[in-house]
Amino acid sequence: VNILINVVSNLNQDLKPCDFPQIKNGRLHNEERYRPYFPVPVGKRFHYLCNSGFVTASRRYWGFIHCTARGWRPAVPCVKTCSKNDIEIENGFLSESDHTYALNRKTHYRCKQGYVTANGETSGTITCLQNGWSAQPSCIKSCDRPIFENAGTKNNSTWFKLNDEIDYECHIGYDNKYKHTKGSITCTYDGWSDIPSYFRLQCGHFHLYLYNISTVDKVGPWKCGPPPPIDNGDITSFPLPIYAPSSSVEYQCKYLYQLQGNKKITCRNGEWSEPPKCLHPCVISEEIMERHNITLRWIENQKLYIKSGDYAEFQCKSGYRQTNTRPPLRTLCIDGHIDFPSCSIYMINSKDE
Repeated sequence: VNILINVVSNLNQDLKPCDFPQIKNGRLHNEERYRPYFPVPVGKRFHYLCNSGFVTASRRYWGFIHCTARGWRPAVPCVKTCSKNDIEIENGFLSESDHTYALNRKTHYRCKQGYVTANGETSGTITCLQNGWSAQPSCIKSCDRPIFENAGTKNNSTWFKLNDEIDYECHIGYDNKYKHTKGSITCTYDGWSDIPSYFRLQCGHFHLYLYNISTVDKVGPWKCGPPPPIDNGDITSFPLPIYAPSSSVEYQCKYLYQLQGNKKITCRNGEWSEPPKCLHPCVISEEIMERHNITLRWIENQKLYIKSGDYAEFQCKSGYRQTNTRPPLRTLCIDGHIDFPSCSIYMINSKDE
């Protein structure tokens, strides 16, 4: 009998009633009505509400709080949320459609063409913290790596922020419009300050430094002149006027342009192998989508650039549907061209009602 009494006594201690809950950033529903009934036994539950800017673990503004042997559960009924309306972004756009974000959740953003994050990326993230967003999105003006003609630079960066400078040096036999063989250009809001133009000074006695002009010395095999230029791209190394047989160079494309072909070419028998091409990106704008009654499926309706070979996924505007399956709502960008799907207004007839 004593043992049974001790067990019951221990159970009663474990089932200690719950006092009135102190809900941080929230409150019980009709709390003044229920307050006189506290403390309450284990098993009771109450409806509670979260204050503005806070939600339950299930991301709702209300929920149930339960009295358990370990106290009130959930222990943290209301968690911080961050609002999309508190995000200020210039020269960029959010790439998600949610309006509220729970504590520690990230949201992604993209920068417009010609702008990058502080890390030089085209997209970034910010995080919802206890005091709000970790930072405001930042999209700063940038310049792509310039393509020099008859000149080169030792700067290997692929992007440049506002006011960055590049020092360049003309090839042998060339100078810039200021009659100097060296100079610098600056990244401005309108692009590079002074893309240099070059003028031929004179031809040497033994070599004519022109594209695809080969030279041969008295004892050696055929050499190659400078690598051929490509549209929207350039070689990754400092260009030389003369290249030895079997020499190789690599090309890279401007931002958003997609390289097609072998990025490396080789000098053989006085000629360069075929250089690659830089395929154009596709432009998706609100105006184009409006004409086709479509929107981007995953991000907001903003101007977007996608690389050749990438897919864009659309959806019909509210109240519209696709009448033809071609082209599909998921379509491919090919060298600057994309077949946009179209949607027509959805008319409900009597059979559908």
